[in-house]
Amino acid sequence: MAFPKSVMEVIESTAVRYKEDAEKATRLAIQAIQKLPEYSKFVDGLVADAVGTLIHRHRYESNRQMRNDVGWYSERSARIVKTETSKGVLAVAESVFNYRVAGTILGKIMGKEMELIASREERSGVTHMANAKLLRQLQKIVPENSTVEEAITERKLRRIMEKAGCQPE
Repeated sequence: MAFPKSVMEVIESTAVRYKEDAEKATRLAIQAIQKLPEYSKFVDGLVADAVGTLIHRHRYESNRQMRNDVGWYSERSARIVKTETSKGVLAVAESVFNYRVAGTILGKIMGKEMELIASREERSGVTHMANAKLLRQLQKIVPENSTVEEAITERKLRRIMEKAGCQPE
């Protein structure tokens, strides 16, 4: 979120004025910001930013739970699936295309979108590096005007995801 210039000016002036008392600087900055004419717009932006963060946190937890449910965090030998006919295996096979990446699901990403998304994921930090690595690998094999689901099999996607370090099984 880009903060309004007036808010940043208040922050800067109170931080400089009370550099040895962060609590007082915070209290006075809040009081000054609340008096600004753009205060409600600023608060709306903060709320929107917080909600976006919560959405991403939920998606992360969902991906983590998916991996946990299928044994991704267990010993490698313990996550070998013995049968391909169980409901659990079928659910995992369907869910691999539902892996969440960059605000969407992997199966719906088009080849031409991968470079942009991978670049954004890299800039987002270490937690997104596996996703960026996955997208870079997929970019080589998914045609520009196709989705991941259209271009490759679920089995091939699993191998690529495992190599990239984000396989949910």
